Amino acid sequence: MAQKLNDQQRNALRYVATGMTLTEAGRKAGYSVSNAPQMVSKLMRRADAQEYLGTLRDKADTPFILDITARKEHLSKIATSQLATPTEQMAAIHLLNKMDGLYVQKVEADINHGGVMLVPVVNCLEDWEKAAVGAQAQLMKETIELD
Repeated sequence: MAQKLNDQQRNALRYVATGMTLTEAGRKAGYSVSNAPQMVSKLMRRADAQEYLGTLRDKADTPFILDITARKEHLSKIATSQLATPTEQMAAIHLLNKMDGLYVQKVEADINHGGVMLVPVVNCLEDWEKAAVGAQAQLMKETIELD
């Protein structure tokens, strides 16, 4: 016979459904600091818990929450409205562009690599570690001399 969820377990699942981590949800539901992640993780593997989570998610999908089409339509109305200020219109256009993925996220990386580190062939891990540390020190010394 399958176990029923108790109040503490239902509370933990409610917190998980809101986006909390398993640890946060377990702690907030009343599990001890040391047991919270394990207890909620174990709970999440149960079929009845997954069913309850599905019910919670279904309740969250209500007609009161705008779907993406409705949000885009609303933002489009703001962007073209004569009543909206230019700042509001630009903000609406900006959000529409973000929703459509028109902006490329710029990623910058500053890589300062002073050279190539050569490590000789060795017979065991200890010898390799010693050689690597020595090669790293030599590389650092050469890099400092170049500056």
